[in-house]
Amino acid sequence: MKKKLFALAAALAATVLAFTLGGCGATVSAVLDSPMPWDMPTLYERLDFKTEKYLMKVEEGISVKDKLLAEGSLSFTLEEAGDGKAKLTTSAVIRYNTDEANGIDSGKTDRAESEVIFSKTNLLPVSSKKTVVQESREGKENNSYSLDVSYSDNAATFKWTERSGEPLSSTVNASGQVFDNEQLFFAVRAFSAVIEKGSQSFILYTPADAFIYNRGVRSMRITVASEKNKLSLNKYVGEKQYGLEKNEGGYLETECYPTQISLGEDKSGPPINVYYSAKPFAVSPHISTYKVPVQIVEASYGTSLERTVNTFHSLSDYKASF
Repeated sequence: MKKKLFALAAALAATVLAFTLGGCGATVSAVLDSPMPWDMPTLYERLDFKTEKYLMKVEEGISVKDKLLAEGSLSFTLEEAGDGKAKLTTSAVIRYNTDEANGIDSGKTDRAESEVIFSKTNLLPVSSKKTVVQESREGKENNSYSLDVSYSDNAATFKWTERSGEPLSSTVNASGQVFDNEQLFFAVRAFSAVIEKGSQSFILYTPADAFIYNRGVRSMRITVASEKNKLSLNKYVGEKQYGLEKNEGGYLETECYPTQISLGEDKSGPPINVYYSAKPFAVSPHISTYKVPVQIVEASYGTSLERTVNTFHSLSDYKASF
């Protein structure tokens, strides 16, 4: 995407939320599953992903992996926060290989941690916070920062943690109600539109962009493929199968809803592709979770359209209890 939404965010009979894009009066309605895909008596769900960043190349018109540039991990933990709310914690680490192809990123490690608290019934955010720790690069300003947002107080603070200067404060620059960037993949997971040929517009608030680019509110859209795809979970090392079957290669396999998440504007850049499982994960004989994201693919531009860099987050373990 043009401004990469690192959500370093299937998500829906039907609750309707009306969001107003600040300053333009456009209303977007997002239809949510009821019950939620992760509904269980006492909420606890953890998803671990193996992260691999590849330089891509084109062979016979198809983009394929060429060189491994970096490895790491991504995890989401969804749990009770009390008073009808849920807490989603995200942790991400990326370690760049020592390779001249990585330029000034060679041998460096970056980390991010975030937490967002939101309503269990309509997903509206109450608060969020995020910390990004970037290892210093020679000749480049360090982009480590911390961020704290209170939607109930309509206030946010931002601090470049490795630069001089005082923390910045502002009001939350969004009219109406929005999803927070840190809940992106789980909000989309709850969209009723995550079905074959589904589409949905929605509004996302990215607090860091509000401070860095002076634009936090974003009009977004999802587009789901016309057919489900089969995906081999070849990075999965968890002990439980959750009712999924193994393929001939010995890996768990599931049908997926291939879902593109993109900015709803011209020149939006490459989308984020999320593969939500079309098969339920059987947590117990009577409880299942739905539309579990099993792979997330983020693309960024490289030296040419044929030399893009893709980051693959592949499900490596899944845990749920109630």
